[in-house]
Amino acid sequence: MPEKASKRLRKNEKQWKNEDKNDKLNSKTRKKNKKLTKNQTVPILQRSPHIDGDFFRNQIIPIPPLPEQQAIADYLDKKTSEVDSLISLKQQKITQLKEYKKSLIYEYVTGKRNIH
Repeated sequence: MPEKASKRLRKNEKQWKNEDKNDKLNSKTRKKNKKLTKNQTVPILQRSPHIDGDFFRNQIIPIPPLPEQQAIADYLDKKTSEVDSLISLKQQKITQLKEYKKSLIYEYVTGKRNIH
């Protein structure tokens, strides 16, 4: 784990501990929540088939710092723009091919081209 991420995780853990003192959850649930936020490998619904609104209200969700959020948003904007431009190019090609198909059909039907 990179050093910055490790420091951030330790900082978040200290923050969680302070928040836990005021938390109404019992100690068993707090320990389970901390474990789940560190290791998110199993989908929530597989862990507990009986999830209600209280479960989600009492979850601790780590939020990255604002500069990291901005970097993520910028990256996603860039990739989305690239995908949009590729889609646009493909749509233009499809339109051109449809027009070419129509012109070929017209030429064969009118006898301007011969079938060999």
